[in-house]
Amino acid sequence: MDTSTYHYKSRRREQAGIEARIREICETRVRYGYRRVHVLLRREGWEINNEELLHVHRRFVHAAALKEACARVANATLAIRNAAVWGDAG
Repeated sequence: MDTSTYHYKSRRREQAGIEARIREICETRVRYGYRRVHVLLRREGWEINNEELLHVHRRFVHAAALKEACARVANATLAIRNAAVWGDAG
């Protein structure tokens, strides 16, 4: 075995800090996709590419929470619309 393989040292940077921040964003902004999360992270000074972010983001998105958030927005929209203009919601 080659000694360079035996003494391999990863050059990948530590992910714990950025993963924690992505988790915080995903919990507070449920409807944000990975592109909007990427914009927020870049504004805060984090450097991460889209593919890596998408990989991490998929682990923290909860389908049930996303479905509930979308339903909440849809129900609020239906509740405030003018029935005289749009007709009955039924």
